[in-house]
Amino acid sequence: MSPKTGSRLKKFGLIAFSLVVLFTLTGFFILPPVLKSLALDKLSATLHRPVSIGNISINPYKLTLKVDGLNIGEREGEQTFVGFESLFVNLDVSSLAKRAVVVSEIRLEKPKFRVVRVDDNHYNFSDLVEAFAALPKSEDDSPGVQFSLNNLQISGGTVELEDRLMRSQHTLSDIQLTLPFISNMAFAIESFVEPAFSARIDDTQLQLKGRSKPFADSLESEVELALNDLQLTRYTDYLPRDLPFRLKSGAVDTDLKLTFRQEKNKGPSLLLAGTVGVRDISLQDKAGAAQMAFKKLDLTLSAADLFARRFAGTVLLHDLSLKEKGDAAQMVLKKLDLSLSAADLVARRFAGTASLHDLSLKEKAGVALLAFKKLDLEKFAADLNTRRFELERLALSGSEMDARIARDGEFNWLKLLPQEKPDAVPAKEKEGAKDKAPPPLTWKLGELAVTDAKLRFADESRPEPVKLELADLALTLRQLESSGTVPTELETRFRLGKKGEFKLSGTATQKPLKANLNLDL
Repeated sequence: MSPKTGSRLKKFGLIAFSLVVLFTLTGFFILPPVLKSLALDKLSATLHRPVSIGNISINPYKLTLKVDGLNIGEREGEQTFVGFESLFVNLDVSSLAKRAVVVSEIRLEKPKFRVVRVDDNHYNFSDLVEAFAALPKSEDDSPGVQFSLNNLQISGGTVELEDRLMRSQHTLSDIQLTLPFISNMAFAIESFVEPAFSARIDDTQLQLKGRSKPFADSLESEVELALNDLQLTRYTDYLPRDLPFRLKSGAVDTDLKLTFRQEKNKGPSLLLAGTVGVRDISLQDKAGAAQMAFKKLDLTLSAADLFARRFAGTVLLHDLSLKEKGDAAQMVLKKLDLSLSAADLVARRFAGTASLHDLSLKEKAGVALLAFKKLDLEKFAADLNTRRFELERLALSGSEMDARIARDGEFNWLKLLPQEKPDAVPAKEKEGAKDKAPPPLTWKLGELAVTDAKLRFADESRPEPVKLELADLALTLRQLESSGTVPTELETRFRLGKKGEFKLSGTATQKPLKANLNLDL
């Protein structure tokens, strides 16, 4: 090696060493305080709030940035508006090759956000929203920066809500969020983002899990919502104040899955499936008297398209009680089981089955009006637009009915009917309504089956009160239609007081009116 070549190598080595030292000193010691100073000035000027940062550290060799102890104070006062304990960002070296922002890890520890509702239209961040809305809109149509963010993690987060209008406070604490991947770069479009979220809303545990293709053509996204023992009474302050009732108790549990899809040249779909459970509901009137209560309501959605407003599912209601003021009836229902195989809210068509167990209807004084052990509605279909109703079979078992005319001539069942209000519709509007008369009501019942029924009737308005009782009543009717042209098969038997058993069978037609009946005494 010539002396000249050796001198060049030595000079190149010295330059390279100097660049490494400069890179190291700049990355580790010069850049962090410069970034800290710029961040403090820029954030304070933009947010109009006091800002403090504990420390900023950079590792230029690992391409990592760590910010410790960020605190943004309230515009007025000394409380924290936004802050976090630590933020760690690791930039991937492939960012240079791909000419994009590729981050291999983002880790945010113990973030805190304080929300204050000052009045109906103002929050402690309203000035920031107004300032952002006032910024001029960009007219640049160039594509945005490509990015790929990986391993996003938030741990120990807290959101505090102070509602000064309602004089209440709520806390979303122990926030945990993992987002393994989100990107708008071509190589990542077909990869699913699989987020997970958990937190406590006051004392209620909330969990969210899902996956998403936010930049794919389908825009497919899925979110799972699990909510455990959400106490509804904590949020009754946000209900309208003029409601005629108040919620005394109640809790909600959910296990739902929400899926969104937007295919090319197709309308969007938003599908919901899962379960919602509502427990221990108790409603009272303003005086504190019980109005309604039930032990449990379970809603199961097998398929619900929220945009198309179509759904199918089941409803289970346990231990329902209703109580009204005055002489109106009180109702108790042990169980309601409703299964909707199809429900279209747009076309107003419904189909399914239903059953009611152990219902009792009583007057305020405790006098029975109606009771039955079970009522089954098998395979019903309803079209509200055409006013067409069909039911394959209605079965009623173990029923008792009391009808009574009081001394003043009042029929007890009429108390259940709503009171008629003065007609406020002008005569001209009524005449116009005649031109839009709804289609005629049509219905069809395949079979009506009544077993083990009892009917009691009393007329106390007569000089000599009349009392009748039909016991062991069984009734079967087949082929009932609104047209009245189809012969109806009839078969019944009952006991009238203590006079023995009566049996009646045969057929009857409404149009034309004719009957072929056999009576057996």
